[in-house]
Amino acid sequence: MKSATIALLAGCCTIALAQSHDPLAPRPNGMSPATPAKFMILGGTVHLSPTESIPADDSPLIVVENGKVVGINRNTQFSRLDSTGYQVFRLDPDSHVYAGFIDPYIEVSTPDLPSSESGTHWSTRVTPNDNALRVGLGSGDAESLRSMGFTTAMIAPDSGIFRGWTAVVSTASSYDDPSQGNPPIHRSNAGQAMGFDRGSWGDRGYPTSHMGVVALMRQNFSDADTRRGMGDHADTNILDHINPGETTFYYDISQELEAALADDIATEFEHPSIVIVDNGTAHRRLDLFKEMGHPVIVPLRFPETPDVFSVGAMEDVDLATLQHWERAPANARWLHNAGLDVALTTSKLRSGEKFWNNLHTAIDKGLPADDALAMITTNPAQILGLEGHGTISEGAIANIVVASGDLFDPNGDAKIIDTWIDGRRHHISDVEDARFDGSWTSTIVGTDPTSD
Repeated sequence: MKSATIALLAGCCTIALAQSHDPLAPRPNGMSPATPAKFMILGGTVHLSPTESIPADDSPLIVVENGKVVGINRNTQFSRLDSTGYQVFRLDPDSHVYAGFIDPYIEVSTPDLPSSESGTHWSTRVTPNDNALRVGLGSGDAESLRSMGFTTAMIAPDSGIFRGWTAVVSTASSYDDPSQGNPPIHRSNAGQAMGFDRGSWGDRGYPTSHMGVVALMRQNFSDADTRRGMGDHADTNILDHINPGETTFYYDISQELEAALADDIATEFEHPSIVIVDNGTAHRRLDLFKEMGHPVIVPLRFPETPDVFSVGAMEDVDLATLQHWERAPANARWLHNAGLDVALTTSKLRSGEKFWNNLHTAIDKGLPADDALAMITTNPAQILGLEGHGTISEGAIANIVVASGDLFDPNGDAKIIDTWIDGRRHHISDVEDARFDGSWTSTIVGTDPTSD
């Protein structure tokens, strides 16, 4: 009997030791890991959606439990707040609260796939089997997006013609405790990224022209249709990843006429869902974009001011350059006014450009603030097919941005204080106290402050 008991104890110890060496194993004893719990965010002007807000005078309350919004009290002025079990964050009356912003197109650099892999294409620019999740959203990019208030982003492979699968991911920081896993992936295989990459003098690989790119696209779409029409296959092939009937294709363009090529392809092969990722020049062919009617992801990429400060310099600047410089800040507004679904992205900016500075410029050029808010909340949520994102509502994911003032006031100096992602608070910057009440000491020049 003793030997059986000792053997049993030894077996239990062995199992316990094996578990203790695994950092991802659940803890058999001790404190449970910190997880998103129960919070209240009280005060400030709360923008439930681009068209609905609650004024700060009503002292609105947002209740968050386990990463989701579970309640919204529109007016707590005369209510007794029962905060038992909740951590309460009281905001300054000047604060503004928004749904977490969504960036619908962030490029990530994926390493080349091995050419020896079964079913690969002869062209290295045709890799629909690639996946942005191979590298994910880098910690630096995630931190940069969080600092601008972006809680969600769709990542896409950055090069090729058939580039591969996109994914919608959280921008949250990694958990301190690795046993809690990684920040969530909201949608894997969210769509296929497409581009018009071609060879140049330094890279003579086929294709080397737009005509060749279109020919390669048409051939692969046709081959995929033929393979799919033949029924199930025992072997795997990259053509199996090309299924426009069930996939949204995101065409990343480097000039506005490439959008017409994408539309021609979609029309020929009856693709029901494509999105154009603009490069900031869609305003040059506004009638074309309106006629096509596809959703457009717009970068706030503005050209440098042309050098027209001397007679000689003026002669080197053509009319198209001047027009683009004048019209680029109104690009998103004109596309929206044309009836298109427009979302904004932080990508494709020139070196030194800042997203919020350029957005304020766009608002100065006539883009309504409510429409600007929609372009980074509800519009990208709709384009990406995301539920529970883009608004502050009961049941929505607790992605929330707290700012010191109105972020969409081009004449203001508001900054982001906190970015809440999946119910976790990420502190961005401190609130500067600009109040004048209190005790002050003043000195007038020419007087002796010590004299009576």
